[in-house]
Amino acid sequence: MQKATQLLSISILISIVIIIVTFDEWSNFHKKQITQGDVAGVIDSNTLKVIVAGKYEIIRLAYIHCPEEDQADEAAAVAALRNAVEDKSVRLNIVDIDEDEKKIAEVYANDININLHLIRTGMCYADRKNVEGKGEYLEVEDLAQKEGLGVHRSPEITPG
Repeated sequence: MQKATQLLSISILISIVIIIVTFDEWSNFHKKQITQGDVAGVIDSNTLKVIVAGKYEIIRLAYIHCPEEDQADEAAAVAALRNAVEDKSVRLNIVDIDEDEKKIAEVYANDININLHLIRTGMCYADRKNVEGKGEYLEVEDLAQKEGLGVHRSPEITPG
């Protein structure tokens, strides 16, 4: 009887572990999705308002660190983002959701990765804390830095 109780307990424990792992994988699957929408506005240098399925969504660009409000080059970064996406349909590769429920995504307009474009043109930096497995972000930042573009034109300008 005691052996049967132990086997039942182990079986229940294994079932719970399987459920937790399955839920975690399901949760991550739903974070990483591809969707499309129309840009309704640029909020700041790395945040958009996009209409997805008739609803407004706030989208933060993944893998980049852009100048913030009141920092040098912030206006240029906002203008570059606006020029790249304003009044366009975009494809969103959603890679995460932040604590404020904003979706974090790679944004594509006309098949151009806007996140990479902003880094390559020196408007933003690669977010070195979060680009693991995304070597292309570091590669294009290195090129922009070698060419002294945008935020890389002076050694005094650093990510804020």
